[in-house]
Amino acid sequence: MTITDGTTTYDLNSVENSTYLQPEITGLTTLPDIRTSSGTNIGTDGGWTSAQFFDARLITINGVIANHDVAVVEQKRKQLNALLAKRKLRLSFVTESGSSYTVDVRVVSVTMSLGTLLNAQTFSINFRADDPLIYDNTSGGDLIATLLVQRLLGGFEINFNVPFEITGGGTASNVVNTGNSEVLPTIILTGPLHSPTIVNYTTNQQMQISVDMSANDEIVIDSRFETITMNGMDIFDLKTESSQFITLSSGNNSMVLQSAVDTDAGSAQIKYKSGYYSI
Repeated sequence: MTITDGTTTYDLNSVENSTYLQPEITGLTTLPDIRTSSGTNIGTDGGWTSAQFFDARLITINGVIANHDVAVVEQKRKQLNALLAKRKLRLSFVTESGSSYTVDVRVVSVTMSLGTLLNAQTFSINFRADDPLIYDNTSGGDLIATLLVQRLLGGFEINFNVPFEITGGGTASNVVNTGNSEVLPTIILTGPLHSPTIVNYTTNQQMQISVDMSANDEIVIDSRFETITMNGMDIFDLKTESSQFITLSSGNNSMVLQSAVDTDAGSAQIKYKSGYYSI
């Protein structure tokens, strides 16, 4: 299990790093808390419950820094605290079965008590993951599916392995989310495209942007944060009224890229990680 700020990485369970995990690790093998508003009906039986949502995921890591050399323990303690002070980190880990996962976390609190045994430093770290999903990290990065403009005729199919790239033709392309939760992708459109539309037939969603793109233009649609930019400028108001931010359901997603001019040579990249409610 490691934590990193993108520049510095600290291994929390390594003999070489004199750092070892201890029971219990909480927050990874269970669902995050479910946020619910409820009340009692006035003048009649029963009550009401609002729409329910997962809250942020709370994760607790316990461990010890131990070495026969007290100077090494002090050095590792300083290194770990210096990294935790960055506060915004990525937690990565591999399960006993060999599955690899990652979670973006914020440091909430750190406890380190110096006892009489100076060559062993126990610690407890509480993290908060604002995004409650745990993401598959088998490929070591985002999965990318590339869609070309849907043609009226023709089309072909390519066999692929993860990480993969798929292209559209006359038929829809299959984007696979191997996790058990829907995920919110980032979609990158590259011109030339005219009023481009991304369609996910599986979820019955589409996103259309009323703009003409040249070959040098790029639109980024961030489904998680619900933002749309073109060459870095906000164009949220250019999405059509019926548009929805695209999600990828668990399993297969049948998707296409459409343009008002079907000879356009633009493309769309669907960037995502497969997501899980727990491991």
